[in-house]
Amino acid sequence: MLHPERRNFRRPAVRPPQEPFEATQQDYRADVTTPFHFDLDEERAVLTLHGELDEPVIAELRETIAKATHELTSDLAIDLAHVTFMPSTAIGVLATSQAEARHRGGAVTFVAPAGTVAARLLTICALDYVESVD
Repeated sequence: MLHPERRNFRRPAVRPPQEPFEATQQDYRADVTTPFHFDLDEERAVLTLHGELDEPVIAELRETIAKATHELTSDLAIDLAHVTFMPSTAIGVLATSQAEARHRGGAVTFVAPAGTVAARLLTICALDYVESVD
């Protein structure tokens, strides 16, 4: 005997097959990709990150932060306002750098203005940040 809920089961309509998407030179991803680069303002102790912090640049990101924290004698602010993409591995690198600095008696402060990709992700990951470098 069928359950009452199953008697009125209808198969979903079958959709016709669609043509596969072909990437072109004007592919969306190619238009919005921003390469990773950084600026270190040693006077203000601010490391400003730009672009996508995707998988290929994770090692460079880790080295950049380590070098900046070891060279500076004061606390470091990492400005994430110009970051356009930040996967979980990049967040892990940031969180680790903050923990290591705290362990050495220093501090790493994340700067992410409201509404930015970084602000949303840091909020989701429960990492503290400020909205400006002031």
